[in-house]
Amino acid sequence: MKENNKVTELDIFKAIYFKYNTKAFNAVCPHVSIGTMWGVGKDESVRRIDALVMEKTGKTTCFEIKVSKQDFLNDVNNPDKQKLWREHSDFFYYVVPIDMVEYCKDKLPKGFGLMSYSFEYAWPDLWVVKRSTRNKEKKPLPDQVMYRVLKQAGNYYSQLKGKIEI
Repeated sequence: MKENNKVTELDIFKAIYFKYNTKAFNAVCPHVSIGTMWGVGKDESVRRIDALVMEKTGKTTCFEIKVSKQDFLNDVNNPDKQKLWREHSDFFYYVVPIDMVEYCKDKLPKGFGLMSYSFEYAWPDLWVVKRSTRNKEKKPLPDQVMYRVLKQAGNYYSQLKGKIEI
């Protein structure tokens, strides 16, 4: 475990990045926004997802990272927060530290998945606790969001290069 046992959003994002970026042609992007300014939705404000993975097949998976029980509850008790991203992605997962899994697993919205994060043996681990159901009525992502995905994936890789071994 980490020295102070305090898991951060960045810790979990790095685990997502290493798990999904190792597969050929995946784009892994932090903090991608969607909303009315991109021509999506009507009255919704802009919504940001913590991580988006886009595969070469076009399959998209959203990850919302929660490191506290209160943050998790605030999110699941307000379904509008993730509505736009759920409509525009194939799968949607909440990712929480392993010590929050028991608390969170029975509070998930219908169709959402849960993954646990742990740091054992000097390497981060992500485990699927509950699988997300596939959104069979997925709407396409607007071009402006696609542009941001490509730009942010490249920017994040550039920031990581040299700081940690890739």
